[in-house]
Amino acid sequence: MLSKALQALGSALTLWGALTMCGSAAELKVCAVPQLYLALEHLHGVLPHDFTSRYDTPSALAERLMAASDTTTECDLVLSSDERLPITLIRAKKGLGSAMLPFTRAPLVLWSADSSLFAGNPLGSKPTSDAPVATTCDIPEESSAAPAQLAPDPWDEPTPTTAIKSPESMTQAEWDRYVNTILLSAAHSDTNEELSQALQQVKLSSLAYADAHLTPVGYATRQVMTDSRKIKKLLPQKRYEYEHEYQIYEHVRSGKVQCGFVTKPLVVASAHPSTVRGSYLTMPRRVHADIQYYVLLMEQSKNKVEAQDLMRSLRHDAKVQAILNHYGFAPLAPEEP
Repeated sequence: MLSKALQALGSALTLWGALTMCGSAAELKVCAVPQLYLALEHLHGVLPHDFTSRYDTPSALAERLMAASDTTTECDLVLSSDERLPITLIRAKKGLGSAMLPFTRAPLVLWSADSSLFAGNPLGSKPTSDAPVATTCDIPEESSAAPAQLAPDPWDEPTPTTAIKSPESMTQAEWDRYVNTILLSAAHSDTNEELSQALQQVKLSSLAYADAHLTPVGYATRQVMTDSRKIKKLLPQKRYEYEHEYQIYEHVRSGKVQCGFVTKPLVVASAHPSTVRGSYLTMPRRVHADIQYYVLLMEQSKNKVEAQDLMRSLRHDAKVQAILNHYGFAPLAPEEP
């Protein structure tokens, strides 16, 4: 009887050990800001390891991760739209200070729902990572609740779009050409004078911008708006300040404000990436600080080796960078002179 009991106990321990081993091989958990939804969902099968993703605003992510116990792995990696969130987590000993790195940047654009306002995107006339492929598309909209995902905003009228192959349908040769065109072409530098000339071609009536003290978007916008007296004179008298770029997006989309400063990934289409509904003017990189996105490895991650593999791919894999670019982001290098 005792022998049978010991055998049963041994079988139970073996099963428990197998389940424990399976648990240790679980998918990586990636927590990210909503702007990364379209790009990150298309990185499944491209990044070296499987992962599950959760999307929320930086403040909501910070609240959740700060409240998590020291034995709970809410996320293996955190992808943030600024350095404030990862620094907060590092100071709370939730994230590894040696594993916080920038992996992409978001171009700053002056965007309008009016497709004729910035016709032709004057500053994007030469090939560059920030140049548009077209100027019309559907726009992803953020839910007021904690977003599980982003959905394309429904528009009543049909809109012409440029046919662009999705990343998963490209052949290797097409990928190579795409990567070479997007990532390896010579950078085009726009001067303040060119920006002034572009603004002179339009008549702006109202403008929305983000608080310079709250986000990198707001800080970069303030640099553009105060860079020279000539540019400042071309901006409208009616100016509306908001806390975050999502508020700007909503007010411009609804027509309450004519145009506003946002980052390009926020207004890139889900059905037709690399195109934007309405029209926009790309702000030259040289006239404002980079709006960088960061990846942070969490202290409580049980899959640090695999998570570090993902970090390296996000930063250095040309195919990953091409997908990020496809959805409105731009490479950190080359730096403009």
